[in-house]
Amino acid sequence: MEPRSLARIAAFLFLSVSWAQGRGFYLPSPEELEKGSTLVCNASVESVVDTGKPATGKWVPEKRMEAKLKVLHVFKGEAAPEIVVAYRTIDWKRVNEVVDDGPQEIQLKVGGRYRFFLVPDQAPGVFLDVQWKTPDEFYAVQPLGGTERDDNPCLGSSGASKIAAAYVQAHTPAILHHLPIAWIECLPVLGLPTPPDDIPPGIGTQYIVEFNGNPSNPKESAHVVVWGDGLVDEKDSKLVER
Repeated sequence: MEPRSLARIAAFLFLSVSWAQGRGFYLPSPEELEKGSTLVCNASVESVVDTGKPATGKWVPEKRMEAKLKVLHVFKGEAAPEIVVAYRTIDWKRVNEVVDDGPQEIQLKVGGRYRFFLVPDQAPGVFLDVQWKTPDEFYAVQPLGGTERDDNPCLGSSGASKIAAAYVQAHTPAILHHLPIAWIECLPVLGLPTPPDDIPPGIGTQYIVEFNGNPSNPKESAHVVVWGDGLVDEKDSKLVER
């Protein structure tokens, strides 16, 4: 199985835990993240520090992590060549019971490239992710795929929908004659752990575009997966209801 497919399975298994818990779940669109941010940029991670400082966690004890970033390209706002971004992770030393409803955390690896949606922290030169106050910070960072340039912009829901529609038009155009797009989901996909517990840089961000088809034939529908580099995932895209 392709690494991208394996990563996608891992990500969905991870997400399924949160959906099953019923704590309330909202997946923001890239457009919403950008609107709420003062700084949107691509950056590579130079170092990650566990500050040990507690962070406010509604569901479980959390701690503050800080990553030093080398800014590769700025899309919104202004930034120095190097900045620091703070984010939260579960503080396992303070967790006294099994966590079955914890937050979806940001995972940054040294050398990895990501797109960040940020707001300023109180400390000069330090930023927080725009999802800092939510339990699902995971979505405020988009891993860049290996084929994406350092200055590659966010594909966004609109861009993904156009690419997906063109794919459907080329293969099963009848689907587009009815209810074209049901919904679009943007999912950051990280790598699977590989021995010895080493997680590779982010594999990329994918957009899952669902199309409703002919109301008289429910099997005429489309599930199109578009990666952040604009390529359609042929293996994961389906032109009939699964």
